[in-house]
Amino acid sequence: MKAEITGRGHERDNIREVSQATYWKRRVGAAALSLALVLGVAKGAKSISNHVDPPIKSFGQQTVYVQTGDTLYGIMDERIQGIQNVDPRKVEFNIENDEKNAEALSDGLTPGDEIVMPLRVKKE
Repeated sequence: MKAEITGRGHERDNIREVSQATYWKRRVGAAALSLALVLGVAKGAKSISNHVDPPIKSFGQQTVYVQTGDTLYGIMDERIQGIQNVDPRKVEFNIENDEKNAEALSDGLTPGDEIVMPLRVKKE
């Protein structure tokens, strides 16, 4: 038996015995409710994040040769269809983290570098 404090007043007068089964049911119920709340908040946050800033989808590939004065954003703006409809930082992140571009982008853009980038992008 576990002791449970009920009501107000002097503690000794307000103690009621509860069975161990009731005690554990309450503990398990509280844990399950807490887990459901955490998972619900996490799922809702992801849903809101995707709604506010949806992921992008890339189509095709093209190789671009860097010219003098080129910037990555300038090349993306000229060469990738649909870039104006998505967050260009996401496209830049994908280009910079593509293994094919590791060597070319390791020390910044230099004329003659080859960069692989998508032909077209859109929101998912």
